Amino acid sequence: MPLKITPSRSQASGWNKTPLVNDKKMDTAPLVTAGAGGIAQAKPRLAFIDNLRWVMIVLVVSMHAAVTYSHLGSWYFMEDPKPGPLVLLFFAAYQSFLQAFFMGLLFLIAGYFVPAAFDRKGPGHFLRDRAVRLGIPSLVYMVAIQPVIVLFRDKFNSQGKFARWLSGNCFALYVFHPPVLITVTLALRGFDAPKLVKFLWATGLAVAATCLASSLALRRIPLLKRVL
Repeated sequence: MPLKITPSRSQASGWNKTPLVNDKKMDTAPLVTAGAGGIAQAKPRLAFIDNLRWVMIVLVVSMHAAVTYSHLGSWYFMEDPKPGPLVLLFFAAYQSFLQAFFMGLLFLIAGYFVPAAFDRKGPGHFLRDRAVRLGIPSLVYMVAIQPVIVLFRDKFNSQGKFARWLSGNCFALYVFHPPVLITVTLALRGFDAPKLVKFLWATGLAVAATCLASSLALRRIPLLKRVL
């Protein structure tokens, strides 16, 4: 019989203990099937996974920009003075919202194509093992976050040029955004504007500058190109 390699039903579980955001490391590559005559045929990439990845990495940058102006959390540079009560309340709500799901979602994405443990251990053993390792947070992600992921997959499983560009540079954005964001926020110190406005400017400029540096310079360096 012709060999057919397809994702098992366990891929939908999203379980894994090591989040990988590197496009070269995380297996979101096209699925391969052997057709007539044993000739391998590649299926299209799952664009909704790529879209989820760059959205989460942009939110990582946004979180660090928020810490810069809110003084809630720890970051390399935080601009004085501290914000007033209303602005502080906004940042607290926004940062709490992100912290509630975005790292967990990165774990979920990392495990999307890792069904080997599930298939090897079986459903019962696998679920008991992961329940011990991850506990209540994992249960919350399965019950509350997965429906959102399914909706995202169904509604946003396509990419334009801009989304593909962000997708291709998202790992470089994850790695190199700290010095770029610090430079941007330092440059904005003399910009007389509300902290919320500066936060939005810092996030957008840091994402744009880092992705441009990645596509125009960093990913053109042979050694870095293999990693990024």
